[in-house]
Amino acid sequence: MVDTAEPEAVALVGVAFEFPGCDDWESLTELLRAGRDVMRQIPDARADSTGVARSTGERGAGWIDDITGFDYRYFGLSRAEAELIDPRQRRMLQLAVRAIGDAGYAPVELAGANVAVLSADYGGPRASLFDLLSQSDQRTALAETGSLHAYLAGRIAFHLDLRGTAEVIDTACSSFLVALHEARWKLARGECDAALVGGYELALGDSAQRSTDVDGLGLLSPVGRCRPFDAEADGFATGEGGGFVLVKRLADALRDGDCVRAVIRGSATNQDASRTTGLTAPSPSAQTEVISAAWREAGVSAASIGYIEAHGTGTKIGDPLEVQGLAGALSTSHEPSSVPWLSSVKANFGHLGGMAAFAGLMRILAQFRGGEIFPTAGFRQPNPLLALDGVPLRIADRVVAWPAGEHSRFAAISSFGLSGTNAHMVFEEGPVTARPAHEEAAECTVLLSARDTTGLARQVERLRDLVARDAAGFDLAAAAEVLAAGREHFPYRLGWVVRNTDDLAGRLSTAEPVTHPTQATTPVVVALGDLKDVPLARLRQLAASYRGFARVLAEAAEQLPEGRWSPTQRALLSMLGSLAVLADSGIEPALLLTHGLGGRAARASHGESVGAALDAVAEPGEFVEPPDAAALSSVLPGDCTVVDLTPGTALSALLPAAVPFAEALCRLHLQGRALDWQAVLGRPRRRIELPVAPLSEEHCWPPIAHPRKETAEPEAPRPLLGSIDDIVLEMARDVLGEPGLALTDEFLGIGGNSLNGTQLIALINERFDVDLDVLDLFELPDLQAFANAVAAAAPEFSPTKTDTRSAGEGPLSEQQLAVLAAMGNAQEPGACNRPAALLLDGDADPDVLADLLTSLVRKHSMLRASLRDTPDEPRQVIAPAETAKAGLEAAELVISGETELDRRRELLEQVNRMAAVPVSPYDDPPVRYQLIDVRFPDRTRQVLLVVFHQLFVDEWGWHKVFEELIEGPAATPAPQRQYFDYVHAQRRLLSDDAESLTAFWTGYLAGSRYTPLPADTSHEGGLSLAASRTTDPQLTIPAGTADSLREFARRERSTLHMVMLAAWVALLWDIVKEPEVTVAVMAAGRAPEDEPLVGNFANTLVLRAGVRPDESFSDLLAVVREMTLLTFSHQHLPADRIGRIAKRGTAPLASTTFTFSGTPVGPTSRLGDDGPGVELLELTPVSSSSPLNLTVLVHSQEIRLNLHFAEESFTRETVQVWLKNYSALLRRVALLGHGIAVSDLVNSGIAERALIAPRADSDQVTRDSQGAGVHLSPRHR
Repeated sequence: MVDTAEPEAVALVGVAFEFPGCDDWESLTELLRAGRDVMRQIPDARADSTGVARSTGERGAGWIDDITGFDYRYFGLSRAEAELIDPRQRRMLQLAVRAIGDAGYAPVELAGANVAVLSADYGGPRASLFDLLSQSDQRTALAETGSLHAYLAGRIAFHLDLRGTAEVIDTACSSFLVALHEARWKLARGECDAALVGGYELALGDSAQRSTDVDGLGLLSPVGRCRPFDAEADGFATGEGGGFVLVKRLADALRDGDCVRAVIRGSATNQDASRTTGLTAPSPSAQTEVISAAWREAGVSAASIGYIEAHGTGTKIGDPLEVQGLAGALSTSHEPSSVPWLSSVKANFGHLGGMAAFAGLMRILAQFRGGEIFPTAGFRQPNPLLALDGVPLRIADRVVAWPAGEHSRFAAISSFGLSGTNAHMVFEEGPVTARPAHEEAAECTVLLSARDTTGLARQVERLRDLVARDAAGFDLAAAAEVLAAGREHFPYRLGWVVRNTDDLAGRLSTAEPVTHPTQATTPVVVALGDLKDVPLARLRQLAASYRGFARVLAEAAEQLPEGRWSPTQRALLSMLGSLAVLADSGIEPALLLTHGLGGRAARASHGESVGAALDAVAEPGEFVEPPDAAALSSVLPGDCTVVDLTPGTALSALLPAAVPFAEALCRLHLQGRALDWQAVLGRPRRRIELPVAPLSEEHCWPPIAHPRKETAEPEAPRPLLGSIDDIVLEMARDVLGEPGLALTDEFLGIGGNSLNGTQLIALINERFDVDLDVLDLFELPDLQAFANAVAAAAPEFSPTKTDTRSAGEGPLSEQQLAVLAAMGNAQEPGACNRPAALLLDGDADPDVLADLLTSLVRKHSMLRASLRDTPDEPRQVIAPAETAKAGLEAAELVISGETELDRRRELLEQVNRMAAVPVSPYDDPPVRYQLIDVRFPDRTRQVLLVVFHQLFVDEWGWHKVFEELIEGPAATPAPQRQYFDYVHAQRRLLSDDAESLTAFWTGYLAGSRYTPLPADTSHEGGLSLAASRTTDPQLTIPAGTADSLREFARRERSTLHMVMLAAWVALLWDIVKEPEVTVAVMAAGRAPEDEPLVGNFANTLVLRAGVRPDESFSDLLAVVREMTLLTFSHQHLPADRIGRIAKRGTAPLASTTFTFSGTPVGPTSRLGDDGPGVELLELTPVSSSSPLNLTVLVHSQEIRLNLHFAEESFTRETVQVWLKNYSALLRRVALLGHGIAVSDLVNSGIAERALIAPRADSDQVTRDSQGAGVHLSPRHR
């Protein structure tokens, strides 16, 4: 019986190992039981892949087949860094992960925990990878850290976020057992809660040669074989391999349901000191002392110990001295009734150096598992010097049964270091834990995943074999919990809902290969029908399986004992429990379909207590009409996953390909969704031993690695040629070892870190003669932004950091001439202002902000432009950059609103009034910069208001200015092209192509007409487009709906811009009821070479779309897509010319204008590198080109809508209704857009009302987080 009370009792709960030819218990047991060894010459494939020089005189050793494979992407490393990490450390990383998985834990469960890492150093004179590198590569920081011995433990702690101590133990051959001893006492003293202990041993460089005196110490066998205790013993052979054990306090392990493989009962260490004839000679008396001390501490006698794993190096003198030391310990505690067996695993694998005792421990565990003593490989007859007469020891020379008997099996292990440090440890086999007593689940969800298809196939094979070995004893419930809640979930997935072990075995036998991962983005629809009853036993089963179900039933039982639940109440609880499980998993339904009692459950799940829900259905319900199939088909998205929480109901019969609750989580998981399985199931109650997904290794080896140093001068690197973008990209590819790198990649996201970042910066600074810092690299979003920063700082590629040409002047563009003409007709002061404002979260230093603005003014010529009249034509004049300066005015506002909403509205109104103060194009410059102190009742904040003149800056121009305010001017280089270049190019284009452009627009607009929107008031003398002095109606489309719109656009091979525009066309059709809708659409007007410029490029186009109410929205979108592509391909004809072709006269091009743009201001944006956070204030335009102007601003993940209107035509209430209808229409597009008819889509009640008229007291709508729901009949009462 295992005693759990002792704090020194430490459990081995996770194990991972790798030796030549075996990395699992089956292959290890087969090799040990057969008494085979793995000694051979280095494999050809290993020699070829590592560049080892071969010879005919190689000595045998225990070689690992491949040491170049590594899944560096799993650990977030670049290939370049991974190639320079010593392969021992790489194998250790992967084996540490496997040991954690073997214990039934996902690495993330231990991340951030007080878990220690203790590693046995490989020490000695053996080469590290660093020793094999060329001299040039050795000078890199990555090469030095890649072979640093201190990182044996520290690297694991870093990558797995283990926050206990990380230590490397080097006592030569006894390192592992000393490290395990230290871990044991750290656990006993409470210094850590768990510990990973292990290491890895291998030989790098050219293979060792045969010799009669191999090492000068008489230790290494000249024939490459290790024969412990045998008469032919002539020394040891080297071996390779290693691994890790995860250890915890025994009491903690049993509490947590861990699988305990063995228990450390006693351990001791000591030192030979001067009791020997020399530094390398062993001391039998010291060995006797350390063995006796460990046995005393374990509380066992020699009679209890059935097997001793000896140090057993196979030397002529060492083995007899070890037997002498054991004899001394046995003489004081031996009982004649029992004689322990003695052997050494070095006969099988060779000497693993500091990890020798690890291999011995794996042998002990294999013997515990098999209930057998395995033979000593190669043993024929005892070494005559052993002096075994009278010593109660038996050399293991055959397979011997090792029955457990009434007491546990005990084994001991010795490890004696060449350093003189000795260690001995006593192990008891782990206890057999019974299955926990709890309600049996009716079905179990079994999940497997891997990082590639080969790994998944191996998972299936291993689990199938495990089940087949003991189907009756296989704990299916525990396995399901571990495989779901105790595992990482990788992209390649399989899963089944099974009822018993036979069912699982059948699924595993017929499992099809998974050739590619799945990543579903389709919406999830949840159905809740009019369920009549669920048996109480079924509810208990579900509560035993799912935490959410258990919570719901527990709350219900507090209100009403379960024996008194009516059939309707049980049905309601079943639905509430299922909804709770889905919520725990992290699945947010896009739509809830409810019928009858399902409507009651849906309302209860949105904040109502379970007790109140039970009370509401305490009385029998009235008759419920059948669900409306037509209504269902009109609201159900065509491409979705339907989860039916009430299978067998009338609603279920109408659902296409619905997934019942029992299979829903499995199906959603197989779609690639990230479910929170621990929230669903809780922590596994019993962490049984199960297969662990192998990592996806790639060949990862430095091509220059070779043990012989170069004598010739290294080849000079080839010069990098091309643009700055080309050179920066090539350098980054070289530093990271990623030839497929693109400028859109983020440095830190592809294995970049401080070391290789510093290396890249050094190369960049040397190549371009600049002085950039590694923080410049880290803080920029991608390599393109970094290349831009390099270009801004590199004088040989960018002659000046800003445009410092002398003052110049030039003609106006067509857009500017149109603005100039509009200025003469404007009835509103400041009609051509282009304002933008940022609300600051924190105080900005006015001097720093002024300098930042000045740098932008000097960089962009149009921020220094002003208008000058000449006898021939108006001209724009550019002031010299070197004398330009942004004058930052100070201003103050007082806000007195009582609520936050009132204050926000008042702030916008006052800032809008300031923004409307006219800016003259003749000013030098025609820009106003103001830093406004806004005094709220409880605090003071600042607003940066920038007012441009539309003549010089368009909608996209101020976006560019704000983008560089946030990122810093150095993030993008000074433009080499200027706005004057665009003006000249435009004149050439219109000279050459004006005829063809005019012909297109003439044909396109033939027959079109201006259709006004129904006005609330009439006016004589024409329509005034003067702006409202109040804020515009605004709405925000939440991130979830925005994502669904993007996904819908992708499926329809369109853009978000096109989807939003098509929805606007549909709404306009509903308002005017005309067969054709005409919309003015704003176009950025920038060619790719003009993207870096600030200026006035924008143009207004006219889009015509015929609308048929019976067509689907997808059909309408196809029309809008075609018209958008057609008009945008002819966008270079100026709007005033398009207007003349359309013959609009004084009327606008269309009754509405649609503007779609992004904003650089996101939720985490700041002014410069360390300035205050900023929020974009959406100001009201001072003037507009149409009576109704919709602006769609893509803001981070959200979409913001602003509807500007002419107060002379519409009331604010009318415009607000239109905006809300447009928002609701977009929500329906996100859910139903593909197949729904336009007439149904614009029907504002189609998805908001009950489709069969409900009772007056029934709730019509079930809302989820996205605000969409449909109740298909009156609710059950």
